[in-house]
Amino acid sequence: MFTRCLLPNNRLIGPLLNRSSQFTTSQTTNLSGVLEQLMLPQHANAMGNVHGGSTLSLMDQAGFLLASRYSSSPAISASIDQVDFLAPMYIGNVARCEANITFTSPRSIEVQCIVSAEDIVKKTRVVTNRAFISYVNKDSKTQSVIGVPQLDIQKNPEIAEVYLQGRRRYELRKAEIQKSKKLEAFIGPNFSNITESLYLTLPSDAHTENIVHGGVILKLIDTYAAVAAARFAKNWSVTASLDFTSFLVPIKVGNLLHIRVLSLFLSNFVCHFNFLKY
Repeated sequence: MFTRCLLPNNRLIGPLLNRSSQFTTSQTTNLSGVLEQLMLPQHANAMGNVHGGSTLSLMDQAGFLLASRYSSSPAISASIDQVDFLAPMYIGNVARCEANITFTSPRSIEVQCIVSAEDIVKKTRVVTNRAFISYVNKDSKTQSVIGVPQLDIQKNPEIAEVYLQGRRRYELRKAEIQKSKKLEAFIGPNFSNITESLYLTLPSDAHTENIVHGGVILKLIDTYAAVAAARFAKNWSVTASLDFTSFLVPIKVGNLLHIRVLSLFLSNFVCHFNFLKY
């Protein structure tokens, strides 16, 4: 998983959403939903704009809620495709994330998330991010991945083309996950330009079954990539894009994450997470 930085010239829903958030699903179908949240100072980065990690976390929250409602079972983040930051979002904007289920494999759900920033004073709205996020469901006793309800194209012919595109992404995604499993060997101990840190996962980071919310990990990725970029450029930066990211294993409350960020060239950084159990 790679992050590009642009240099400047314990329950299902409870911990995820605060009072400034609202998630609504379509009244006619459970294939779409909208999550809106007012961007406040706690969502800001060092530059004063909305932290890219806050946006990524919001996207994963919306996808998690929609996938969980669709499958009637708590969803777990499996991967997120490349995310481009098309426009900045500012404190005071209303972040709106539109989530739509676009594909189901026998054991996964693909959700497309489109984020826009609304200026409620100027009455303008601009799209800031788009991404596809995949979710799986696990048996609470065995922790094995279980099947999910399948999209019925005959009942929903309007999504037939979207479904076929999702199948192609699904096949590409499987190949990307295999590459991700080789990433640990790539980031060896011989690199001198590595930023490292530790992070203890807490109950406030989890959504259900004590599994850490994928949005928490995405925000950590963005935060530590920004730190590495700032050390490299000797100035703060903003996130330009996030490459394909796979969640290879669930992270649980009480795990100690070992975070390593490797600067590759100019403004490209790769984040690798290990976790230690005690």
